[in-house]
Amino acid sequence: MKNLLFILALGAVAAGSYFAANRSCPLSGANANAAADSNSAATTISTEPQDNVPAGWITDYDAALKQAKEENKAVLIDFTGSDWCGWCKKLDKEVFSKPEFEQFAEKNLVRVYLDFPSGKAQSVELEKQNQELAKKFGVEGFPTILVLNHDGKPLAQIGYQPGGPVKYVETLEEIISPKEKS
Repeated sequence: MKNLLFILALGAVAAGSYFAANRSCPLSGANANAAADSNSAATTISTEPQDNVPAGWITDYDAALKQAKEENKAVLIDFTGSDWCGWCKKLDKEVFSKPEFEQFAEKNLVRVYLDFPSGKAQSVELEKQNQELAKKFGVEGFPTILVLNHDGKPLAQIGYQPGGPVKYVETLEEIISPKEKS
């Protein structure tokens, strides 16, 4: 019994070290059949503000591509596990919710929020869209941040980076520089 407990403890330490080193939560941690929160409506595919979606972000991938093309902006897709992934929460708190990022994003990005929650309700259509896009872009963990040009061509895949919003914006500026934007 002691050997079994030791092996389980060793496995937990190894897993914790892996996720800390990789700054990512595994895709398998997402529960596509999340239980509905009785106090909120299910999140849907939309360009309109929703309770479970941060301000300035939309959930409609196709509409985001259309908007990006019309406004000549890049698309930033956040594949997140908003209510269970520690690195996702850290990225949101340290970068996406900060004024420095918001100001940059407003001018340069169409932001798409693709959530894989464990305890928030989503429409069947939204779950399907998010799963299909995760598969299409090879997402294996969270957070995965995908940057596309205005035509939908992938430019880069990144995740959490230390350094706060200024460093993150610098990285995004390098990715969507005018020569690569078109």
